[in-house]
Amino acid sequence: MSLKHSVLVVANATATSEELVATLKTRATGEQPSFTLVVPATRGRAAARARLAEALEHLREHGIEVDGNVGDPDPIVAIIDAWDPRRHDEIIISTLPANLSKWLQAGLPHRIEKLTGATVRHVVSRPPRPSVTATVRPRRGPPGVTFDPMSVLTAAPSRAPTKATTIAEHEAQQVEQANASGRPPVVFIHGLWLLPSSWDRWASVFTEAGYIALTPGWPDDPETVEEATAKPDVFAHKTIGQVGDHFAEIIAKLERRPAVIGHSIGGLLAQIIAGRGLAAVSVAIDPAPFRGVLPLPISALKSARPVPR
Repeated sequence: MSLKHSVLVVANATATSEELVATLKTRATGEQPSFTLVVPATRGRAAARARLAEALEHLREHGIEVDGNVGDPDPIVAIIDAWDPRRHDEIIISTLPANLSKWLQAGLPHRIEKLTGATVRHVVSRPPRPSVTATVRPRRGPPGVTFDPMSVLTAAPSRAPTKATTIAEHEAQQVEQANASGRPPVVFIHGLWLLPSSWDRWASVFTEAGYIALTPGWPDDPETVEEATAKPDVFAHKTIGQVGDHFAEIIAKLERRPAVIGHSIGGLLAQIIAGRGLAAVSVAIDPAPFRGVLPLPISALKSARPVPR
């Protein structure tokens, strides 16, 4: 008698999505495996238990044989705790799209594949639609009229603003060219007081060697030194986290994980990108120190001396 296959499924916000249901139904064709759903408690165990109960009911209504449990708030820990190579044949991870998913920004599918050695299937699901409820409220008016038709509109919950992309048009074009080229991509990240053009010679060398070079800038980077000199204020009020998210958003749109090369603060950003599991190879050239490194060399202090003036 053949052993029954078992699949570990990891999801939270997308646990009831159409995309995940369709994937599990397809996977269940033929051999009819059992599924174990793990919901990481990223927003607390009470919320995760409610999500798990809802998802199990929803999946079973679609004829999917599934059990489940609540996992650690850290999705990596939750998966490692639940993964049993003697029981599970593969792992299916369901996430939101790249621009909304913290799991993808952390490179979760790739990191789990490396940690477990298992076959990992990644399902991208659309964000769940917010529920809209109408509240009947009394109003002053003709006798017997207690329902205001406009309450259906005014009672609807406000939607969170859509996260605007920071990708410039020329950066989107670089991504499209890289995906169309079929060549391994290399992303260059510049440091402070520089522009993407500072990588032009490097980009030429890598292009001649058979790679496709991308030289995205920081958010709102001007295209020329003259523009930067005329409007220096565009560089202000940006955190390392915001700049890191900008590069992560660009890299997530590449079909192949790139090599990432950064210099100075760009080297620190390259390390951040590597930590999120988004780079195939990372090179940090004379990187800026990360948080917790207090001593600075005299050369760094000298180079920063003109800044307060």
